[in-house]
Amino acid sequence: MSDTEQTDWLTSLKQMRDELKLKVHLASMDAQEEYNQLNERLHQFEARVQPKAEDAVVAIDETAHAIAEDLKAGFEMLRESVRGAKE
Repeated sequence: MSDTEQTDWLTSLKQMRDELKLKVHLASMDAQEEYNQLNERLHQFEARVQPKAEDAVVAIDETAHAIAEDLKAGFEMLRESVRGAKE
């Protein structure tokens, strides 16, 4: 994952997080807990991909991409859960 791709992923994930923040505030405690866990994982992901070493680029890239995909899926599931709770 190139630096540009990492920046794009982080921007996208942070935007998803921010959009859900208010919705989760109004949602159930379960949704709030899920949001808190995803938000913590996002912070860990950001810390992990920012200072990567050149000799470990491939391994970190693969791991970072997998984590980013997992975080995206988690935010999307939470978004659908929050939408479903309001209907």
